Amino acid sequence: MTAADVVAFFRYFFTGYLGNNYPFLSDMKNLEKSIYVSPTDKWAVVMKFQPGLSGGNHVYGAQAHNQIAPPEVYQKYGTPITDWRLDVGSGPFILKDYVTASSVTYAKNPDYWMRDPFFPENQLPYVDAFKILIIPDRSTQMAALRTGQLATLNTVEAEDAESLMKTNPELKWQQTLGSVPVIHFRIDTKPFDDIKVRQALVLAINNQELADQYYGGKAALFSYPIGATSDFSDIYLPLEKMPTEPTLSGSRASVPELYGYHPDKARQLLAEAGYPNGFQTEVLTWSRDVDLLSVIKEYWAKIGVDLKLDLKDPTVYTSMSQRFTYSQMIISDTTLSWPIMSALRPGLVQNRSRIFDDPVIEPLYFEMSRRYYDTAKQKLAVTLPLAEVLPNLPEDIGRLKWPTYVNEQAWMAILPNPYIYTMWQPWLKQFQGELVSFHDTFAYANYAWIDQELKKAMGR
Repeated sequence: MTAADVVAFFRYFFTGYLGNNYPFLSDMKNLEKSIYVSPTDKWAVVMKFQPGLSGGNHVYGAQAHNQIAPPEVYQKYGTPITDWRLDVGSGPFILKDYVTASSVTYAKNPDYWMRDPFFPENQLPYVDAFKILIIPDRSTQMAALRTGQLATLNTVEAEDAESLMKTNPELKWQQTLGSVPVIHFRIDTKPFDDIKVRQALVLAINNQELADQYYGGKAALFSYPIGATSDFSDIYLPLEKMPTEPTLSGSRASVPELYGYHPDKARQLLAEAGYPNGFQTEVLTWSRDVDLLSVIKEYWAKIGVDLKLDLKDPTVYTSMSQRFTYSQMIISDTTLSWPIMSALRPGLVQNRSRIFDDPVIEPLYFEMSRRYYDTAKQKLAVTLPLAEVLPNLPEDIGRLKWPTYVNEQAWMAILPNPYIYTMWQPWLKQFQGELVSFHDTFAYANYAWIDQELKKAMGR
């Protein structure tokens, strides 16, 4: 892989998705002026950005969009590459086989370039191959881990993790907060264009009961837009530090109220919005979230809202989600790695609430990008009144802080954030349950190795 490959890939990518959504480059029309091989070093790539916006490319270009593909492949077949036989890269493993709904098999790349940084005499990767098994049924997954047929299993729910700890105390485990379940209201459709309706639906959800009973106490109640365990956890503000009175124009509920349970006030807001008897609505979902939504359906029935679950298979669900063809609501997950989430930004598929023309989101996003290399200044941007960060805001918005503003809008119903567990066998070494990257869950396999003697002694 050469610098020319990197240049070709990013020029190609910035003509499409990246260019449409992340206009960071100094010249978006003439990409050869912004991305090119250094004239003094054929192995170096030069990227030129608009003043102050290079940080934005680190946020996105260095995460989801840094998997450099050979120009010969994507120029012929386009992106994304959907046929696994066309997968070409320079990584530690080679994709050898894919069986639909069954398994993905990788073999060691004999020409891989990297050595173990702690033991430079050792060539990586250590293992000759590894296989990802596709097992939709959770009980089958757990049985495979219990009997040693799986080396590791991630995103294990708390109840299942506790069961595994009892039956297999030898298993290693790591706990973390998972993605946040979110019900997106399409605010470009009625009745969700009315903040009173959105707040009413949120007020009618008993979040504490969900956390205590549905998740068995293994969930964080309030974690949006700054997660209690995210990179910004040191500026996390608990509910008790949020304003106790509504702050937005037209708002009728404070942030602490929205995370409480107030069905009487919810019915009052629906009546004020012109729905004294409630209304019928639907939410797009797939099998994973049916149980959770069944509880939400019961909550909303108490305020006269009749919720229909529009259940689709995962493929149809994904297609409708990306094309925005759901009529009213959709449930999905959102991550909390950055306080200005893609779930809010216009033009992105994650913006499932269809938020447009908001005076804060885009300006604050670019301000955070400008402050990318100064974490302290980034944190100030989401803790100070917005007017001190974005001076041209209307006064009634500028006096608010970002966590208050985004929560009180109630563009989404932010549900409790459940704990999840990664569990692994003791004979899987140099692995501590880490997910190296959201976009590369199995990156740890480059460094992991198997203690064959221990595995044999355990009868595996």
